[in-house]
Order: sequence, then structure tokens, then C-alpha cells
Amino acid sequence: MFNFEAAQKTIAKQEAESATSDDTVLVIDDEPHNLRIYESIIGSRYNVLTAPSGEAGLELAAKNDVACVITDECMPGLQGSEVCSLLAQRHHRAARIILTGFAGLSNIVDVVNNGAIFRYLTKPIEADTLLEATGAAVGDFHRRQQNLMLLAKAKELMEEHARLM
Repeated sequence: MFNFEAAQKTIAKQEAESATSDDTVLVIDDEPHNLRIYESIIGSRYNVLTAPSGEAGLELAAKNDVACVITDECMPGLQGSEVCSLLAQRHHRAARIILTGFAGLSNIVDVVNNGAIFRYLTKPIEADTLLEATGAAVGDFHRRQQNLMLLAKAKELMEEHARLM
């Protein structure tokens, strides 16, 4: 028997790997070397903005149309989990990924339980894994955007129906 679901996933993965996107990904890390590495990997498929701190990342997220935020957890000033929580509180729609080599588990549990992150990844990370997670996050962003548009359209149609009744 043919597994259509598996075939669809394989086709979607191949399409994602072969396509470049106009979407913007914001990468936040206090280590310039990491920013350059992530930018070179992710920049092969997405527009990339980089920020050397959580505060700078929040400013860039507020001023740009960002589909995905990837942030290191352990940074001076705002931690990555704090950045993700603030973005969620501000109703920023970007999917959020925490990427870290070490972190206090309680911080991560809190942001996961509050729905403030899409994924939690650990360093070191393979380029393919980073690209897959970024692609999944951007896809999630687009699905949520489409859901919002459909909800607005449904509300509009219900209001029109009520007016006609």
C-alpha cells in the first residue's frame, strides 16, 4: 500500500529545500562568530537580520516583518527565553526558536508551557537541522497568518449575513 502522507511530506521537504524565500529570519546571539555562521546557513534560503543582544533583537523585530526569530538563550541582558516571552506578550506573530548550548531548564519549561516558542534546539547544531527547523517555523508562521485571514473573512461574512437577515 502506498503511503500518501509520507510522500506528501517528502515532496514538501524537497520543495522547501530547493526554494528560496522572501521571508525574513531574525537571529539573535551575543557571539559575532555564531551570527556569521547562522547567517551563512540560513541566508541561503531566507533574508536574515542579526542582532547582538536581546534588546537589539526586540527593536529589529518591532521594525521589520519577521517570520521567525532564532535566539540564543544565554546572553548578557535579556535571555533568549525573555525575548521570546516579550515577543509573545507584544503579540508579535513570528515563530520563535531558542538555540542554546546550556540553559536553566526552568526558563525553558516556562516559555514552552506559555507557548512562547516554536522549537528548542541545542548546540552544536547541524546546518540541515537548523534549516529544517527554520523552514518548519516559517511554515508555521504562514499557517497562522492564513488562519487569521480566514477568521477575518468568516467574521466579515457572518456580519454581512446578519445585515442581510
